[in-house]
Amino acid sequence: MVLQKNELRKFIDKLENQYVFALIWIRLFYKYGKGQSTKSLLSQLKQTIDNKDEIFNMSGGEQTRDYLQVERITEYTVNIAIQTGNLSKKLLQRYTYNY
Repeated sequence: MVLQKNELRKFIDKLENQYVFALIWIRLFYKYGKGQSTKSLLSQLKQTIDNKDEIFNMSGGEQTRDYLQVERITEYTVNIAIQTGNLSKKLLQRYTYNY
């Protein structure tokens, strides 16, 4: 998977030499919200809390995970799209005036 991501990055770099555009790469790691799988870590933790279980089996805590609510993902993506649109307009203006 890493190789494919790097190939995509190189392809986009080449496109930047041919076209004026703004690219924002959004990486969504751990998402949670309505409809989430019951097998996900957060769903299992919530079930443990709801059941008032005293023990929740998990790793030793060496991993770091960033969770993002689905509703927030939507909000952030819209804001990024708006910013990217504004950035694209600025790029177009800059390149248009330079020619």
